Amino acid sequence: MDKQIKKTKKVYRHAKNEPIKHFKLTRESKKVDGHILYRIKATIDSLHAKKGELGGWVESIHNLYFNAWITDEACVYGNARIYGNALIYGDAKVFGDIIVYDIDYNTYGNAHVLDL
Repeated sequence: MDKQIKKTKKVYRHAKNEPIKHFKLTRESKKVDGHILYRIKATIDSLHAKKGELGGWVESIHNLYFNAWITDEACVYGNARIYGNALIYGDAKVFGDIIVYDIDYNTYGNAHVLDL
């Protein structure tokens, strides 16, 4: 009797009801203000990046969600969260207990966004 084996593609989710990440952390790292940050790499085509494109720097996968993207030498760390279609670029730093969420929100240049 032949058994049929169905191959299914497993979809990894980081937490219940959390969307699949559009990026992964690379092994490239640097230290900023005592935090170890990792360069991101796009895993799929998205609003701001093409698959395989290198982005900016995050401390963890929990800093970046949905279509948001970080590019250039921009850094996001601590409890900062970037959501929606936001784009962080240039030498911008986003850190502390900040949430950046907006359809057209862009932070760039030498901007520093933090919670005081």
